[in-house]
Amino acid sequence: SSDEIWVKTDMDSTTSIWVDYDGIRSDHAVTDTYGRNAVWTDYGGVFHMGESSGSAINSSGIANGTYGGNLPNQVTGFIGNSQGFLGGTDQVNVSGDSAYALETFTISTTFRKSGSDGESLQVLTNNNRNDLSSSSTRNWWIVLDNTFADNGAIWFRVGDGSSIIIDIKITDADYRDGDWHTVDLVVDSVNGEAFAYI
Repeated sequence: SSDEIWVKTDMDSTTSIWVDYDGIRSDHAVTDTYGRNAVWTDYGGVFHMGESSGSAINSSGIANGTYGGNLPNQVTGFIGNSQGFLGGTDQVNVSGDSAYALETFTISTTFRKSGSDGESLQVLTNNNRNDLSSSSTRNWWIVLDNTFADNGAIWFRVGDGSSIIIDIKITDADYRDGDWHTVDLVVDSVNGEAFAYI
């Protein structure tokens, strides 16, 4: 049998909706029917980054991240808690895995930025951005152009393992407006296509 649940509410960053299918509010064991292994299967990395201490937990179960710099620096996020990145050495490091060396993949990140403080290029998410032409991995980065050339614009770059194959400015809009924004990028390197959604 199947059931439908319809909910109408005014949503904002403080609204939470819980659906207790079996009456359990706490997290399920990772191998349970509703646990991590069933929910995030086929994902390479799912980092909610709401921790106040310890590691950056990867809900896909592949490899947790290590906080660097002044992190963890827990702040209120778009949904639940998040991390407050202050530039410099603030980062989340994830060990290399074949799950991140794909020809076709989707990247999604949510961020909020106010003003032009900080570094000229602020990395939102990346896979080895300092070595985009490495012969061993397929690398990518998404950056917010803070003060480098196009203030507030978002750039995307992909390396194919030997050279940079995609290097595009996604939009001219200024995303340093203090609002939350989600960037979704779909890369199909086999057919030479990339799609961006903001």
